[in-house]
Amino acid sequence: MLMNRILQLICTITAAGLFTACEKVINAGLHPAEKKYVIEGIITNEDTCRVLLSTTSNFTDDNNFRGVSGAVIQVSDNGGAPVTLAEVRKGVYESLSLHGVPGHTYQLKATIDNHIFTASSKMPDPVNFDALWVGRASVAGRSRVVANVGYRDPQAPGNSYNFVQYVNGEQRPDIFVNNDNLSNGRDVFLALYSPAEIREEDDLKEGDSLYVEMQCIDPNVYKFWYSLNTGASGSDVLATPANPVSNVTGGALGYFSAHTVQYQGMRVVIN
Repeated sequence: MLMNRILQLICTITAAGLFTACEKVINAGLHPAEKKYVIEGIITNEDTCRVLLSTTSNFTDDNNFRGVSGAVIQVSDNGGAPVTLAEVRKGVYESLSLHGVPGHTYQLKATIDNHIFTASSKMPDPVNFDALWVGRASVAGRSRVVANVGYRDPQAPGNSYNFVQYVNGEQRPDIFVNNDNLSNGRDVFLALYSPAEIREEDDLKEGDSLYVEMQCIDPNVYKFWYSLNTGASGSDVLATPANPVSNVTGGALGYFSAHTVQYQGMRVVIN
Protein backbone atom coordinates (compact mmCIF):
# COMPACT_ATOMS: atom_id res chain seq x y z
CA MET A 1 0.00 0.00 0.00
CA LEU A 2 1.24 3.48 -0.88
CA MET A 3 0.47 4.75 2.61
CA ASN A 4 3.03 2.27 4.00
CA ARG A 5 5.63 3.76 1.64
CA ILE A 6 4.82 7.30 2.84
CA LEU A 7 5.02 6.28 6.50
CA GLN A 8 8.31 4.46 5.89
CA LEU A 9 9.86 7.46 4.14
CA ILE A 10 8.67 9.88 6.83
CA CYS A 11 10.22 7.67 9.51
CA THR A 12 13.44 7.48 7.48
CA ILE A 13 13.61 11.27 7.16
CA THR A 14 12.92 11.81 10.86
CA ALA A 15 15.58 9.32 11.90
CA ALA A 16 18.09 10.72 9.43
CA GLY A 17 17.93 14.08 11.17
CA LEU A 18 19.12 12.46 14.38
CA PHE A 19 22.33 11.22 12.81
CA THR A 20 23.29 14.18 10.59
CA ALA A 21 26.98 15.16 10.98
CA CYS A 22 27.75 12.38 13.46
CA GLU A 23 31.31 11.08 13.23
CA LYS A 24 31.05 8.10 15.55
CA VAL A 25 28.50 5.46 16.47
CA ILE A 26 26.43 6.53 19.46
CA ASN A 27 23.36 5.34 21.27
CA ALA A 28 20.80 7.82 19.95
CA GLY A 29 18.29 7.03 22.69
CA LEU A 30 15.28 7.41 20.41
CA HIS A 31 12.19 8.40 22.37
CA PRO A 32 8.62 7.83 21.19
CA ALA A 33 7.51 10.86 19.17
CA GLU A 34 4.10 12.48 19.35
CA LYS A 35 1.83 10.65 16.95
CA LYS A 36 0.42 12.60 14.02
CA TYR A 37 -2.42 11.86 11.68
CA VAL A 38 -1.49 10.98 8.11
CA ILE A 39 -3.95 11.74 5.30
CA GLU A 40 -3.66 10.36 1.76
CA GLY A 41 -6.57 11.64 -0.30
CA ILE A 42 -7.24 11.42 -4.03
CA ILE A 43 -10.01 12.24 -6.45
CA THR A 44 -9.54 11.41 -10.14
CA ASN A 45 -11.29 11.87 -13.48
CA GLU A 46 -12.13 8.15 -13.33
CA ASP A 47 -14.64 8.57 -10.49
CA THR A 48 -12.23 7.47 -7.78
CA CYS A 49 -12.54 9.38 -4.50
CA ARG A 50 -10.67 7.79 -1.61
CA VAL A 51 -9.05 8.98 1.61
CA LEU A 52 -6.75 6.84 3.73
CA LEU A 53 -6.42 7.99 7.33
CA SER A 54 -3.80 6.62 9.71
CA THR A 55 -1.28 7.66 12.35
CA THR A 56 2.51 7.83 12.35
CA SER A 57 4.52 5.20 14.18
CA ASN A 58 7.76 5.17 16.11
CA PHE A 59 10.99 4.48 14.22
CA THR A 60 11.28 1.01 15.76
CA ASP A 61 7.70 0.00 14.88
CA ASP A 62 6.70 -1.91 11.76
CA ASN A 63 5.30 -0.09 8.73
CA ASN A 64 1.84 -1.63 8.82
CA PHE A 65 -1.08 0.65 8.00
CA ARG A 66 -2.58 1.97 11.25
CA GLY A 67 -6.04 2.96 10.08
CA VAL A 68 -8.11 5.42 12.07
CA SER A 69 -11.85 4.77 12.30
CA GLY A 70 -14.71 7.07 13.18
CA ALA A 71 -13.59 10.20 11.34
CA VAL A 72 -15.92 12.41 9.33
CA ILE A 73 -14.36 12.88 5.88
CA GLN A 74 -16.02 15.30 3.45
CA VAL A 75 -15.10 16.42 -0.06
CA SER A 76 -16.75 19.27 -1.97
CA ASP A 77 -16.58 20.21 -5.66
CA ASN A 78 -15.96 23.90 -6.50
CA GLY A 79 -17.29 24.98 -3.11
CA GLY A 80 -20.56 23.07 -3.50
CA ALA A 81 -22.33 20.96 -0.91
CA PRO A 82 -19.89 18.55 0.76
CA VAL A 83 -20.20 14.81 0.22
CA THR A 84 -19.45 12.61 3.24
CA LEU A 85 -17.28 9.61 2.41
CA ALA A 86 -18.24 6.20 3.82
CA GLU A 87 -15.72 4.18 5.84
CA VAL A 88 -15.47 0.95 3.83
CA ARG A 89 -12.86 -0.57 6.13
CA LYS A 90 -10.71 0.67 8.98
CA GLY A 91 -9.10 3.94 7.97
CA VAL A 92 -10.34 3.79 4.34
CA TYR A 93 -13.05 6.25 3.29
CA GLU A 94 -14.64 6.30 -0.19
CA SER A 95 -17.43 7.87 -2.23
CA LEU A 96 -19.06 6.56 -5.40
CA SER A 97 -21.03 9.74 -6.05
CA LEU A 98 -18.16 12.17 -6.66
CA HIS A 99 -17.00 12.49 -10.27
CA GLY A 100 -13.72 14.35 -10.79
CA VAL A 101 -13.75 17.00 -13.53
CA PRO A 102 -10.59 18.69 -14.90
CA GLY A 103 -10.54 22.39 -14.06
CA HIS A 104 -12.59 21.94 -10.89
CA THR A 105 -11.19 22.64 -7.42
CA TYR A 106 -11.89 20.12 -4.66
CA GLN A 107 -11.85 20.77 -0.93
CA LEU A 108 -11.20 18.14 1.72
CA LYS A 109 -12.33 18.44 5.35
CA ALA A 110 -11.41 15.73 7.85
CA THR A 111 -12.81 15.88 11.40
CA ILE A 112 -11.08 13.52 13.82
CA ASP A 113 -11.69 13.70 17.58
CA ASN A 114 -12.52 17.42 17.38
CA HIS A 115 -9.43 18.09 15.25
CA ILE A 116 -10.15 19.60 11.83
CA PHE A 117 -7.82 19.23 8.84
CA THR A 118 -8.45 20.81 5.44
CA ALA A 119 -6.88 20.75 1.99
CA SER A 120 -7.61 22.00 -1.51
CA SER A 121 -6.50 20.75 -4.93
CA LYS A 122 -7.38 21.81 -8.48
CA MET A 123 -7.57 19.02 -11.05
CA PRO A 124 -5.40 19.92 -14.08
CA ASP A 125 -6.39 19.28 -17.66
CA PRO A 126 -5.08 15.92 -18.89
CA VAL A 127 -1.90 15.74 -20.96
CA ASN A 128 -1.76 12.83 -23.38
CA PHE A 129 0.36 9.84 -22.34
CA ASP A 130 1.97 9.25 -25.73
CA ALA A 131 4.41 6.37 -25.32
CA LEU A 132 5.81 3.65 -23.06
CA TRP A 133 8.88 1.59 -23.92
CA VAL A 134 11.86 -0.10 -22.28
CA GLY A 135 15.52 0.65 -22.80
CA ARG A 136 18.91 0.45 -21.17
CA ALA A 137 20.32 3.07 -18.82
CA SER A 138 23.64 3.26 -16.99
CA VAL A 139 22.96 3.49 -13.25
CA ALA A 140 25.86 3.52 -10.79
CA GLY A 141 28.13 2.10 -13.48
CA ARG A 142 25.82 -0.79 -14.33
CA SER A 143 23.55 -1.23 -17.36
CA ARG A 144 19.90 -1.59 -16.33
CA VAL A 145 16.71 -2.21 -18.27
CA VAL A 146 14.21 0.50 -17.29
CA ALA A 147 10.82 1.84 -18.35
CA ASN A 148 10.62 5.08 -20.34
CA VAL A 149 7.62 7.36 -20.88
CA GLY A 150 6.93 10.06 -23.45
CA TYR A 151 4.51 12.98 -23.61
CA ARG A 152 4.25 16.50 -25.07
CA ASP A 153 4.06 19.23 -22.45
CA PRO A 154 1.50 21.97 -23.28
CA GLN A 155 2.56 25.51 -24.17
CA ALA A 156 0.95 26.92 -21.03
CA PRO A 157 3.39 26.73 -18.08
CA GLY A 158 2.76 25.17 -14.67
CA ASN A 159 2.22 21.48 -15.53
CA SER A 160 3.31 18.74 -13.12
CA TYR A 161 3.32 14.96 -13.41
CA ASN A 162 3.58 11.84 -11.28
CA PHE A 163 4.23 8.35 -12.70
CA VAL A 164 3.39 5.13 -10.86
CA GLN A 165 5.03 1.92 -12.08
CA TYR A 166 3.69 -1.62 -11.68
CA VAL A 167 5.68 -4.74 -12.55
CA ASN A 168 3.89 -8.09 -12.67
CA GLY A 169 0.96 -6.52 -10.83
CA GLU A 170 3.07 -5.15 -7.97
CA GLN A 171 3.46 -1.42 -7.43
CA ARG A 172 7.08 -0.28 -7.31
CA PRO A 173 7.84 2.06 -4.38
CA ASP A 174 9.93 4.57 -6.33
CA ILE A 175 8.66 8.12 -6.83
CA PHE A 176 8.82 9.57 -10.36
CA VAL A 177 7.71 13.21 -10.56
CA ASN A 178 8.44 15.87 -13.14
CA ASN A 179 7.33 19.41 -13.99
CA ASP A 180 7.76 21.73 -16.96
CA ASN A 181 10.24 24.20 -15.44
CA LEU A 182 12.86 23.07 -17.97
CA SER A 183 10.63 21.52 -20.64
CA ASN A 184 7.64 23.80 -21.13
CA GLY A 185 5.93 23.16 -24.46
CA ARG A 186 8.39 20.45 -25.49
CA ASP A 187 8.38 16.69 -26.09
CA VAL A 188 9.48 14.99 -22.87
CA PHE A 189 11.13 11.57 -22.57
CA LEU A 190 11.60 10.36 -19.00
CA ALA A 191 13.37 7.21 -17.79
CA LEU A 192 11.71 5.70 -14.73
CA TYR A 193 14.50 4.66 -12.43
CA SER A 194 15.86 5.69 -9.07
CA PRO A 195 19.65 6.10 -8.74
CA ALA A 196 19.30 4.77 -5.20
CA GLU A 197 17.77 1.47 -6.38
CA ILE A 198 20.52 -0.53 -8.07
CA ARG A 199 19.70 -4.08 -7.02
CA GLU A 200 19.67 -6.53 -9.92
CA GLU A 201 16.39 -8.02 -8.72
CA ASP A 202 14.72 -4.66 -9.37
CA ASP A 203 15.65 -4.68 -13.07
CA LEU A 204 12.96 -5.27 -15.68
CA LYS A 205 13.25 -8.74 -17.19
CA GLU A 206 12.16 -10.38 -20.43
CA GLY A 207 8.47 -11.25 -20.26
CA ASP A 208 7.64 -8.98 -17.30
CA SER A 209 4.24 -7.31 -17.35
CA LEU A 210 4.84 -3.54 -17.20
CA TYR A 211 2.05 -1.08 -16.40
CA VAL A 212 2.49 2.67 -15.84
CA GLU A 213 -0.04 5.19 -14.57
CA MET A 214 0.44 8.84 -15.57
CA GLN A 215 -1.05 11.44 -13.23
CA CYS A 216 -1.37 15.13 -14.07
CA ILE A 217 -1.09 16.75 -10.64
CA ASP A 218 -1.30 20.28 -9.29
CA PRO A 219 1.90 22.15 -8.27
CA ASN A 220 1.31 21.75 -4.52
CA VAL A 221 0.99 17.99 -4.84
CA TYR A 222 4.19 18.00 -6.93
CA LYS A 223 5.93 19.75 -4.02
CA PHE A 224 4.78 16.97 -1.68
CA TRP A 225 6.10 14.13 -3.86
CA TYR A 226 9.30 15.98 -4.75
CA SER A 227 10.12 16.85 -1.14
CA LEU A 228 9.24 13.33 0.01
CA ASN A 229 11.55 11.83 -2.59
CA THR A 230 14.51 14.17 -2.11
CA GLY A 231 14.27 14.13 1.66
CA ALA A 232 14.18 10.34 1.93
CA SER A 233 16.84 9.68 -0.70
CA GLY A 234 19.19 12.38 0.57
CA SER A 235 19.55 13.77 -2.94
CA ASP A 236 19.18 17.31 -1.63
CA VAL A 237 22.49 17.35 0.19
CA LEU A 238 22.16 20.95 1.39
CA ALA A 239 18.81 20.46 3.08
CA THR A 240 18.20 19.38 6.66
CA PRO A 241 16.08 16.20 6.73
CA ALA A 242 12.43 17.15 7.22
CA ASN A 243 8.94 15.85 6.63
CA PRO A 244 7.58 16.47 3.12
CA VAL A 245 5.75 19.67 2.21
CA SER A 246 2.04 19.00 2.72
CA ASN A 247 -1.00 20.80 1.30
CA VAL A 248 -3.02 19.64 4.34
CA THR A 249 -3.58 22.29 7.01
CA GLY A 250 -4.12 21.67 10.71
CA GLY A 251 -0.97 19.71 11.53
CA ALA A 252 -1.54 16.40 9.74
CA LEU A 253 1.00 14.85 7.38
CA GLY A 254 0.23 13.67 3.85
CA TYR A 255 -1.56 15.21 0.87
CA PHE A 256 -4.83 15.65 -1.00
CA SER A 257 -4.63 15.35 -4.79
CA ALA A 258 -7.19 15.99 -7.51
CA HIS A 259 -5.57 14.57 -10.64
CA THR A 260 -6.24 12.98 -13.99
CA VAL A 261 -5.06 9.46 -14.80
CA GLN A 262 -4.02 7.63 -17.98
CA TYR A 263 -2.43 4.22 -18.44
CA GLN A 264 -0.04 2.38 -20.73
CA GLY A 265 0.96 -1.27 -20.48
CA MET A 266 3.20 -3.73 -22.29
CA ARG A 267 5.04 -7.04 -22.08
CA VAL A 268 8.77 -6.43 -21.67
CA VAL A 269 10.91 -7.44 -24.65
CA ILE A 270 14.66 -6.89 -24.34
CA ASN A 271 16.58 -6.39 -27.58
